[in-house]
Amino acid sequence: MALNPAYVGKTYPATPEYDVGRETIREFATAIGDMNPAYHNVDAAREFGHRDLVA
Repeated sequence: MALNPAYVGKTYPATPEYDVGRETIREFATAIGDMNPAYHNVDAAREFGHRDLVA
C-alpha cells in the first residue's frame, strides 16, 4: 500500500479518555475475529496471568 507523503509527520490532538468495559472488549475481539479466550473469559485471562480481560 502506498503512503501519501502529505500525511508523514502529521499529528492530531489527543482525544478524551474513556472507560472500556468487558463487553466492549469482547465485542471488539469478536469483530476482528480474535477468539483468544483472554479477550472473552475472565477466568481464562487470569490463567494467562492477567487480572482481567486483555484490552
